[in-house]
Amino acid sequence: MRAENPDGGEGGRLDVTPQEWERVKELLEDALEHEGEERAALLETARESEPAAVQEVERLLEVDDDLGDFIEEPAFDIHDRDDPAVRVGQTLGPWRLVRELGSGGMGAVYLAVRDDDEFEQTVAVKVLKRGLDTEEVIHRFRTERQILAGLDHPNIARLYDGGTTPDGRPYLVMERVEGRPVDVYCHDEGLDVDERLDLFLTVCDAVQFAHRNLVVHRDLKPTNILVNDEGVPKLLDFGIARLLSPERGDALPTVGAWRFLTPEYASPEQLTGQPVTTASDVYSLGVLLHLLLTDHRPFDPEERSAAGMLRALDAGEPPRPSTDAPVGRRKRLRGDLDNIVLTALRREPERRYGSADQLADDVRRFLAGLPVRATPDSWTYRAQKFVRRHRVAVTAATAIAVLLVGFSVVAWVLTENEMEARQQSDRIIKMFETAISKANPDNASGTEVTMWEAVNEAWREVAGEREDPLLRARVLKAVGITYLSRGQAEEAGELFREALRLRMQVLDGDDPLIAEILSHVADSLRQRGLKESAALVLKQAITIERLSHSSEDPEVLSLENNLALLWSELEHYEEAERLQRQILQVRRRTDGEPPLEIAYTLHNLATALLNQNKFEEAETYYAEALDLRQENGEKATPTAKTMNGLATCYQSLGRFGAARDLFHRAELLLRSHSVDHPQLFATLNNLALLDFDLGRFNEAENEIREALKIRDHPTLRRNLAAVLLELGDLDEADKQIATARSMLRQGWRVKDFESVAGAILAARRRFTDAEPLLLGSYTSLVVDQGLEKRNTLEALNRLIKLYDAWGKPNQAAHWRAVRDGKISPLPPEFPQPDQPGT
Repeated sequence: MRAENPDGGEGGRLDVTPQEWERVKELLEDALEHEGEERAALLETARESEPAAVQEVERLLEVDDDLGDFIEEPAFDIHDRDDPAVRVGQTLGPWRLVRELGSGGMGAVYLAVRDDDEFEQTVAVKVLKRGLDTEEVIHRFRTERQILAGLDHPNIARLYDGGTTPDGRPYLVMERVEGRPVDVYCHDEGLDVDERLDLFLTVCDAVQFAHRNLVVHRDLKPTNILVNDEGVPKLLDFGIARLLSPERGDALPTVGAWRFLTPEYASPEQLTGQPVTTASDVYSLGVLLHLLLTDHRPFDPEERSAAGMLRALDAGEPPRPSTDAPVGRRKRLRGDLDNIVLTALRREPERRYGSADQLADDVRRFLAGLPVRATPDSWTYRAQKFVRRHRVAVTAATAIAVLLVGFSVVAWVLTENEMEARQQSDRIIKMFETAISKANPDNASGTEVTMWEAVNEAWREVAGEREDPLLRARVLKAVGITYLSRGQAEEAGELFREALRLRMQVLDGDDPLIAEILSHVADSLRQRGLKESAALVLKQAITIERLSHSSEDPEVLSLENNLALLWSELEHYEEAERLQRQILQVRRRTDGEPPLEIAYTLHNLATALLNQNKFEEAETYYAEALDLRQENGEKATPTAKTMNGLATCYQSLGRFGAARDLFHRAELLLRSHSVDHPQLFATLNNLALLDFDLGRFNEAENEIREALKIRDHPTLRRNLAAVLLELGDLDEADKQIATARSMLRQGWRVKDFESVAGAILAARRRFTDAEPLLLGSYTSLVVDQGLEKRNTLEALNRLIKLYDAWGKPNQAAHWRAVRDGKISPLPPEFPQPDQPGT
């Protein structure tokens, strides 16, 4: 379809050569910088020698006038464009348009609902705007439909349907995403640096998924990344994305496409009309990361246009985030995060990260306390740039280089001298470790020694002694271990990371002392719930240890044991079991192997089996581990953990009395050491779940409230809501589940919480409101977790209760048949998984 020209003739793109297109782009940029008579004079001057180019520029300017400032204005501020062919209330296919949500990019967006009797669904319908239906834009709009149809990712807005309006314009039916732009969400929720980075990593994963499907987004910006109230981001608007695969037929020329981007987030090559690759999205991610960390974009051009942005880029380098952020964040950003952001923002595409995955990996390494791959620009590169800009100052630059060499020699001599002092520090550090261990709850006896009392005592012991990097690192490690034992994982992680930095100043990267501190970093990450990062750190530690020890060395086995438990917690159960069995074989055949090390391996193997519902075998290993721990005087925390595991096996096998007795033994053991021990929190929650299953709801409520005094956790709030629901206190149950949902941003538990919320609605006899929550949450849980998991079974039972109370016996019977294993666990309209041989 061609656009109608004002004079009544037909219009479309003129047939011009690629060289002429380059000139069109230059003229268009110049024209957009002028208005009125100045613009007219500019074009008239050029028309004498380049009439075809000027004619195309005038055509593009007409499109620009129609678009207005939709790129620069918020999408929801643009309304009331008269479009008689598409109106609110109109039906497009099975979709009825309810209201206009806004207008931006190439199409108007409407809220719509399904208007047939198939099922209820609310969606967003994007319709190409009248006046923009040129061949180029229609092609691009259809490309968006083609792209979205191939992108099935939980953090990318899904395409449901598509079609053509009565007057021939294409429309898309997309997932309705409700949320706030990612930068607004971070500000409103008061996220700290690490929480912002976690959110950014999810965005990177979605972008990398698109790249693997040969799609570049080309317009990554906050308004195209919405975050819902649960903290889940969604990428929107692939309308200007270009397919990288030539066989998919995207022959759209580059010229003119730059008008469908946002200059402040566009890469330099996009602004200059050069070829666009995945590195262009990496640059935009760098701008986004700078914004999330500092609340500012790296460049703020005086004129919001491609030309204005290029002038800002030419004026200087992007600021380091640590100098541009609020004062409270600067220390955390200084160094590695500065280098990560500036690497993503390098002007030359080949000098940036090669992919969104590589950028994300460096962020994960930072969060894990590992050295990042990003480094500041080399001295040679910076010198070359300096010479190019200031040729007169080359002599001065040479003098600076000589001074740097001299400084390096002095630093080397000082390091050699410090090595002598380190050899004399063992006696001192042992004194420190003895003093600081008094604050460890597993070692404490009599009156409790506070952390800072122990720290002060330790410093008094080493007062007056010479300090060096390795001595300081050991001190930090000792304090960090005690913090970790008290459940203060974030504080411990900071100390461990500083200890790692100090050790790496002096030691080679493959020194076993590096592996040792990495294992502590992993422990802190694991306690904070950052288990993927913890696994990455442990792998690195194991690699370092294996360089200097055999695969059967106790240090290597200990690290592999920890990694296997992480695999189990990350639901890689079979891999965890395989590794634990291998470790156990080595430990059993090793003469003189400490019994407590064997107990630790037995416990971890039992945990892997428990998570696969192999309860009888898990019980055997837990029981053996508990015997070894009690016989050999193991500390309270590991002994209580094994008691919890064994009690859970008893509960799963229906031995409720034995399970309750063992949970109580674990509780008493932990209370004898500390009233707020972190393991006590978990034990009380386990005991509450058992009492819930036994119908002892008052006891369960008391146990959960005790646990909440130790730690305010969303799962505890959710469990309390479920108990209060059974006790009939619906108002308090509503309050608790609302709090739980506000605390949890993403993950499968979000759906579990929705199921509890749906059950509360059903108890209020609001069946119509409860049904979609209960059906949707159950379906997600059975797909993600499997029917045998506790939370999935609870969601299934809530569905049965709903239909019983609603007076719908057929539906209730259907879900009872699911529970009995007679029919598929998925709803009838849900796509069934392929069976072997089909």
